[in-house]
Order: sequence, then structure tokens, then C-alpha cells
Amino acid sequence: FEDSADEIVPFQCYFPVYKEMNVRQLRSYFTLRKLWRRGQHPDTSLSYLFVYIYETLMQVGVENPEEGLEILEDLRDGYCENEPKLLRYLENWMRDYVAYYNLIDRRSEFFSTELREDMAAAIFANRDNENDDILFETACNYSTFNVKKSILYKKSPQDVLKVVVGVIRKAAP
Repeated sequence: FEDSADEIVPFQCYFPVYKEMNVRQLRSYFTLRKLWRRGQHPDTSLSYLFVYIYETLMQVGVENPEEGLEILEDLRDGYCENEPKLLRYLENWMRDYVAYYNLIDRRSEFFSTELREDMAAAIFANRDNENDDILFETACNYSTFNVKKSILYKKSPQDVLKVVVGVIRKAAP
């Protein structure tokens, strides 16, 4: 459904849904939705935006999950600079969306930290067969102490590498 309301009337609601809107607000919403679907970003309240986001998350008016994610990204890019509260929710919802709809091609973009942690866990799990340099680099990446800036490492990097790798291999089990 689309509309062309003469004016966008205010709408503020903590958990916005259709039934909380009066007729003028519904007409405003369907006018805004038409504009959003055309790639426009008119000034509006978060309440209207959240209703559109909820629709998109549930695939209302969306051909496929990839299109839905593009809509969410467009809203993020169009509104989050002026509405930082929106970003807090949208980031999590987009991650959930990628996982729920199994958008494999986009997972590295939304789950980069988790993928790096999984790779590190795999390296540590295979520590006895792993290359010393890779094991050392992985340990350094997750250490709160910067080993490579230490005086001992600068003086004897290979000795430090051997000690760190040896400790990991002996202590981890």
C-alpha cells in the first residue's frame, strides 16, 4: 500500500506498531514508506523508521533476504549519522538478519570479529601441529601485553618466540 499524504504528522511511540497510529499517522507512514522504497531519506521520527525496519526484518514488501539487507543498509547509511540511537539497534538486527536468512556471502562483513576468533581458536586447538610463527602471532594478537614492544623481544626475538610457543603447547592442555 502507498499513500501521498499532504503532510507527515508526528508519531512517537516506544514500541511502534500500526495499531498505535491514527488514520493520519497511517497515511503519513505509507507516504514515508513509498519514499524509502524509492531510496529517499526524509526527516522523520524514529517511530516511523522502526515500523519500516520491523516490516523489512519480517520480509514485508521485500522480494528476497538480500534485498531486505540492502534496505536496512540504506536506512543505516541514510539516518544513523543524525540518529545514533538507531545504529545501536540496527547493527544487531542486521547481524541477526544475516544469520537468520543465512546470507553466507555477507557473514565476513557482519561477523568479522567472530570469524577471527574462530580462526584463532582453531590455531590454538591445533597448537601441537601448528607452525611456530603462526602460533606466536596468534598469541600476540590476543595478549593484553605487547610482547613485540618488550626489551627482551627486541633483543632476542627468536628466543621469546620459542618460549611463548613452548608455554602455549605445554600449558594449554
